[in-house]
Amino acid sequence: MFEKPVLVADKLDSRHLAEKLQRYVLVNHRAMVPVYVPSETEEQQRIEARHRRKLSQQIRSLEVRGQGLLLSEGVFRTSNWWREVIWQKFKPQLCPQLLAALALIMGFGFANYTTAQKFGPGA
Repeated sequence: MFEKPVLVADKLDSRHLAEKLQRYVLVNHRAMVPVYVPSETEEQQRIEARHRRKLSQQIRSLEVRGQGLLLSEGVFRTSNWWREVIWQKFKPQLCPQLLAALALIMGFGFANYTTAQKFGPGA
């Protein structure tokens, strides 16, 4: 019922590409640009680097969110607030709602903070 249309463009495109390739082979290196295709190992390394970078961004975002919540309560020394020593110092000063919010943030990003650190530059 339906016939497949004949695409003249495919023939023209393939001829054009073949001519470009021939010019490239005959020392006109501007005719085509070679493209580097990474190996599977290199691609895996790139994926891991992107993942590591994304985890670092997420951890930093959670850290800053917690600092903002602490600042809203008037706690001004907020660096490393998730570390156990500092957390124990802050706990008595904070209202229950803020404690719950910070505990939730700690659960998302900092419960396994040492695990996340392995994704850092030294990994």
